[in-house]
Parts: sequence; structure tokens; C-alpha cells
Amino acid sequence: MSDSANGAAPTTDRPARQKRAPSPLQIVERARKVLDDLGGMTVDRVIGVEAEDDEWRVVLEVVELRRIPNTSDVVARYEVRMSRAGKFRGYRQVARRLRSQVEEY
Repeated sequence: MSDSANGAAPTTDRPARQKRAPSPLQIVERARKVLDDLGGMTVDRVIGVEAEDDEWRVVLEVVELRRIPNTSDVVARYEVRMSRAGKFRGYRQVARRLRSQVEEY
């Protein structure tokens, strides 16, 4: 008689499933949502995503003030920190400029 037939839970030789860590794409989507939910900001572009020791760091650029011509738009960069599991840790503005200003790396 099988285990399931006598009411007992079936046994397996497989190890318990481990929850997968979020992919970089999933982390970026969560970071975009954070800026939208907390700051009401729509992300214009993703500047970078980096996995550090125990967290993700995502840098996103948003348009804070739209102007005509668009070269005079005010854009800002925000850094969003997420745990390796994808939990929100914090965000902050790291730069602000006119779109026409040349970026230095």
C-alpha cells in the first residue's frame, strides 16, 4: 500500500525546494516600482544595476521637470538598495542636472 493510499504524506528523495533569488531584471522592476510608489516618479532609464555583498544597488534616472525644449528637462538619478532577496532597503537622490549637461564618468 502506498503512503498516499493510507493517508500519510508521500515521501520523496528530492531535497526541499529552495526559493530562487530574484534575477537582475526582477530587481530592476522592483526598484522602478519603489520610485513610482514612494515618490510618484516614472523612470526614464536604467543607469545601472550591481550586485554587492549582501544587496543590490540600482541606479535609475527620472525626469523631475519637463520643459520645452526637452534638452532643458531637469533629470535626477536615484539609487535604490534592495536585499539579495529583493526586499526594499532604501533609496536616495544621488545627482540632478539639466538633460543638456554632459555627464562625466
